[in-house]
Amino acid sequence: MEAYEVTKEKRYLTRAKDIFDRFVVKGLDASAKPGGLRWGTKTGLQDRSDRTVSATAAGALAALLIAMLDQPTHYRIWAKTALDWIRSNLSTVDGLIYDGFKSLKFERMNTVWTYNTGVPIRAAVEYCRQTGDKSINAWAIRMGDGCLNRNLSPMFDGAVTDPDKRYWYDATYFVQYLVDGMRELSRFTGNNAYRQEANREATYCLSYLKDKDGLYWRNMRLWTIDSTRTQAFYALTGAKSPTITADESERSSEPLELAKPIETRRMTKTLLANAGVSRMFWLLSH
Repeated sequence: MEAYEVTKEKRYLTRAKDIFDRFVVKGLDASAKPGGLRWGTKTGLQDRSDRTVSATAAGALAALLIAMLDQPTHYRIWAKTALDWIRSNLSTVDGLIYDGFKSLKFERMNTVWTYNTGVPIRAAVEYCRQTGDKSINAWAIRMGDGCLNRNLSPMFDGAVTDPDKRYWYDATYFVQYLVDGMRELSRFTGNNAYRQEANREATYCLSYLKDKDGLYWRNMRLWTIDSTRTQAFYALTGAKSPTITADESERSSEPLELAKPIETRRMTKTLLANAGVSRMFWLLSH
């Protein structure tokens, strides 16, 4: 849908509707036991049956983007059902959103990732734009305010004692979804605080995750990358811990490298990291 918005090429709209109408729409569990959309479909992998916000909120957003152009009532009703499930079942006391429900017993997964609040904000704003729903509007603002709270939000790095030096505790390819939500919330409400936080996080990525080759590392937790960035983290925040804890995802997974301890494996850039910061910067450049 974003490709269609930018290019106006009908093939993108046709493909989006095809994916949604023939696949995504059938995945919503209307029973509410547990409800939501499953995270994946690959046979034999139990976690693909998890009911997650990442799937459910993204489905809602897709429906609403299609609703702007075709069958608005049909798509909006579907999206509202998905958003209501998230709001009712997975909201934290601080306005953020839990990860989902884990199969097979469907116990709640209490991790709070940036994208699990970012995509619901984006979808809620889109629903408000199209319907004027005041309740959903209030929910979007509550989520956005939760993302600003450096004292309480688990999104921010609790290893840092000074709230002014805390940043979102996640990877760039997740953070870009929250940047998207905060940007749209600012545009819709006129409250620039949401965009200012998004700009602040993007500046952090530009300042600390960009390497000398112009490419980006993926983890906003600097001490998981290398010793140079661990020292940069200490200098920025005044923290003296944690010590470097090598992140396997920043290191090569080639067979010869896998035989080595994580700390000694060759460092490597990833598509996810660079696509994440690219989209983040593109959104904020508007």
